[in-house]
Amino acid sequence: MLFKFKLDRLNSQPSKRIYLSFGDHSQEFRDRLFQIFCLVGIFLLCCLTNVRLLTIIIQQSIEGVKFFQPSPEKYLLLSLELSFYVSILLASPFIGTSALCYFLPAFMPRERKALTSLFVISAILFLAGITYANKILIPTTLTFFLSYTKELLEPLWSFEEYSRLSLILYISSVLTFQIPIIQLILSFLGIASSRLYSKVSKYILLGSTIIGAFLTPSTDPITQTILAGAIILIYGLGTILVLLLEKISVLR
Repeated sequence: MLFKFKLDRLNSQPSKRIYLSFGDHSQEFRDRLFQIFCLVGIFLLCCLTNVRLLTIIIQQSIEGVKFFQPSPEKYLLLSLELSFYVSILLASPFIGTSALCYFLPAFMPRERKALTSLFVISAILFLAGITYANKILIPTTLTFFLSYTKELLEPLWSFEEYSRLSLILYISSVLTFQIPIIQLILSFLGIASSRLYSKVSKYILLGSTIIGAFLTPSTDPITQTILAGAIILIYGLGTILVLLLEKISVLR
């Protein structure tokens, strides 16, 4: 069963609109862009002044490992890189909200509700992905690497490589947790349904392994299995959400 926007119903709904000229839209876009740059700059300044705290937080994902820097300037450059990525991460909710507020007036009332709901669900899944990476994916991956060579080699890791590995795992987890948003968008457009998602679930089992191997920077089976399992669970969650929306649309 498909559910999608009924254009005849949308067109029949009166809505109050304020039409702006191209210059006004351009000015609003520049204002919002300037606000985003200012906000990112503030977060970047805060991160640079507290880079020691950021380093300690990153190192807390694994215990019993000593970190080193291969050259004197490496940590300085890495501090700038970490501060930039963390500032973007902290400003991302405000960036998304600003983009939503900019484009929202161009849609119909029912479309606005759908887009706002997708934005809220995406934000929740974003936080869930960060939490999953921080509590499960990264500690499990690093513990596997540490236990694999614990009795043979001294655990002395490059902090640069360690931080970049953690960053890639964070990004992989966040992207994985956005799968239900894609499923909901396809369902809103009438392209897919919960029945179709259930039929292709057997292909998702195979595809999750391939995607897990592609998104993870390491080749160990532990990391790939954990990420593939998350893909399967998140895909199932998206299928359930689509099924619930179909039931609601039938009741209406």
